[in-house]
Amino acid sequence: QNAGSANTNLTATFTPCADQGSGTACVGRAGGPYTWNFTGLEPGKMVVLDATLASVPAGNGSYGSLVVTSSGENIAGAVMEHHGTASPATYLKAVAGFSPAQYDTTYYVPQVKNQYPKATTDDACNSKWSSVMVQNVSGGDVNVTVDYTVNENNITPARVGTTFSDSATALPDGETAFFMS
Repeated sequence: QNAGSANTNLTATFTPCADQGSGTACVGRAGGPYTWNFTGLEPGKMVVLDATLASVPAGNGSYGSLVVTSSGENIAGAVMEHHGTASPATYLKAVAGFSPAQYDTTYYVPQVKNQYPKATTDDACNSKWSSVMVQNVSGGDVNVTVDYTVNENNITPARVGTTFSDSATALPDGETAFFMS
């Protein structure tokens, strides 16, 4: 959304992730980047972006990063994720992006799902799960650690309070690490 007071032009850059879905850190790119441009977005108006607008090939990365830049005005954005073919869609996930002023060395993600809701077995495909993506914007290589603390578990209640960690070592500047709970 154009949060400024004059028209602005947008450039959306989609970068699919390599090694997606393997449950390990996702470092590298699966093709791309792919870009899409929008000219003359009026103040207070919004556009809906989709990877197909940037000609991201089908099956070339279900995960990745999106960077949207404005030619001059402040912009606001959120990602709304849903199942593309379900009717009706049974879930919607939303996240907000970060601006350079919000970059930091520690972030707290209030909710990450693993086999939720209504998982009845330990089958990873039985229910919904979340992922965490970390993009390095530091200017140099960084080490990233993601800690997950279990606060609800219907299958194995003894896991509540347990912390699990995953990491990416020497993540290059501009690259994205993908962590799956």
